[in-house]
Amino acid sequence: MKTKAPNFFWIISSIALLWNLIGCAAYLGMQMIPPELLETMPEAERTLMENTPVWATAAFAVAVWFGLLGSTYCCCGKHFHKPYLLFHYWELLYSNYGILLMANRWRCLV
Repeated sequence: MKTKAPNFFWIISSIALLWNLIGCAAYLGMQMIPPELLETMPEAERTLMENTPVWATAAFAVAVWFGLLGSTYCCCGKHFHKPYLLFHYWELLYSNYGILLMANRWRCLV
């Protein structure tokens, strides 16, 4: 006999799905910045965008797409969403380490 998930589960998983959709949009927006717009950015932001390591960008990409898959599976009631979400959280930590802590890049954000 299957038990029905409580209402708060569906609310939280729907919010997670929306949050991960926003993350995917942010990633795509970051990757599709035209050079003209990049030239109009302040020097600190442009330096951060241009000098972000490839591995940090790749980790961010993997994190947002795995998060979207995991939260989609969670909303569909699939029980195999946990590995996707765990990998998503691990990759987020890894990519944020690369973006914010490597080479004192966090200073340009202050």
